[in-house]
Amino acid sequence: MVANQSPNYISPEEYLKLEELSQIKHEYIQGETYAMAGATESHVTICVNLVKTLTDHVRGNGCKLYTGDMKARIESRNICNCSTRGKNGAINRESLLNRLISS
Repeated sequence: MVANQSPNYISPEEYLKLEELSQIKHEYIQGETYAMAGATESHVTICVNLVKTLTDHVRGNGCKLYTGDMKARIESRNICNCSTRGKNGAINRESLLNRLISS
């Protein structure tokens, strides 16, 4: 059985093209886009502290840290031990993906 696609479905390629022109950031999940709200002070503080803590651990071993402004294309929940870049600079695979969600 094939699930019906949402009438709002767009391809990943369409999303990336639209995002280049957009004045606001969107999140892309399974063919649908969602406008992203600005971060709270506590969210930004936690992110800064996390990056600061992880920086010393990855320095010199070939790993890189990215903030929330980097797009990541995740095909599955399997974690890889390498990172490559696809079209439009999106990361295709990652070793660790950490997402901080504010409420």
